[in-house]
Amino acid sequence: MLKKMAKIIGYSVLSLTFVFVVLFASALYINSQDRFLSVNSQQLEKWAQLAEKDVEQVSEADNAFKFSQQIVGTQLAPITLPLTEDDNLVLRQYKQACYQSSIEQCQTFIAKNLSQIQLMVQNHAELIAQYHQLMTLPVWHENIDVSVERPQLNIAALFEIQQITEINALLSSRPDSPSIINDFLNDDYRFWHNVFHSSSYLITFNLAGNMMKSNLERGVKFLSVEDADKGTYPISWTLDNELSAESIQRVFAGEYIFGKTVMNTLRENSYQLTDVEFYSQWILGHFFKINDSLNINSEVLLAQYQKVMLEKQSLDNKISKTDINAKFKTIDDELMQKFAYCQMDSTIEQLWALKYNPIGKMLSCSPPYIDKYFDIVQDIKKLQQQSTNLRVSLK
Repeated sequence: MLKKMAKIIGYSVLSLTFVFVVLFASALYINSQDRFLSVNSQQLEKWAQLAEKDVEQVSEADNAFKFSQQIVGTQLAPITLPLTEDDNLVLRQYKQACYQSSIEQCQTFIAKNLSQIQLMVQNHAELIAQYHQLMTLPVWHENIDVSVERPQLNIAALFEIQQITEINALLSSRPDSPSIINDFLNDDYRFWHNVFHSSSYLITFNLAGNMMKSNLERGVKFLSVEDADKGTYPISWTLDNELSAESIQRVFAGEYIFGKTVMNTLRENSYQLTDVEFYSQWILGHFFKINDSLNINSEVLLAQYQKVMLEKQSLDNKISKTDINAKFKTIDDELMQKFAYCQMDSTIEQLWALKYNPIGKMLSCSPPYIDKYFDIVQDIKKLQQQSTNLRVSLK
């Protein structure tokens, strides 16, 4: 009896092992070759090439992005600013008093800490001069070539320099004639407006939009101390912030190339045979297909691009909101159908759907919602109107 049971168990193990080997061999065969790049992927590649071609003749000396890197470094290689603990405390308190509170509280804070603020400004005259130079540079270009490292700016340090420069302008302005702070707000808004329309990195695009919003919000507050019959405001506040198709395409191309760089890094990261991660790398090499993953990513990105452009047409009164919502639903339904494997209840059914490029497909189940970042265009437009109207109403 025991021998019979042992045989049954033995045959069962052998059968299961055979089935597993056959299935694994089949999976290896199915994943033996990658796809060709789809039309969508080729379109995004073309946008990236056009973004680089547009600035081939630009001198690095005119590129504000390169100059920013020289001042503050990148997130991977940050340049530490020569700020003391007292300086950092003043900047934190300044943001709280002058950004988040009333102009009266801002003035009280400056008056109370005037000596410390003046000392900070004097000690960092070079940083102030560098930020003024940065605002005059005509070009902002971020390289989106897949062969080049994507260096994210040390944004926190750049923001600190911007604050110090702004404080210097506030100290130099008189209550009855704040032309210096008006000029600073004008130059600062124009600079970030240029970044907003020229960015290739989504993080920089979003930062620039938020900097423009902040400029409008605090600008009205800072300028409220002038004579009521003047009602002046920075002329750059009237700049058109509607994004061109090229500006939108540049951001989507940048995200596509960023994803491509990440995928290539993941595949090319080799391990020694003795490394325990060698086996996971081996699995990546066989079950993670770069081109197919890029095709999946490009499909999501271009669907989101369509939504951004539809929204743009709605704002231009070229299409009704009802039609927009109907087209949005069609786009979402098509994506949900194509990516049904992300939400299948049946494990067997899901495994079958993931038989080719399973790792790439699983990664696609958490796509970035880039189209939502473009809503900031309308936020800026509303603030522009409110800010200029409020200043004009003082006349």
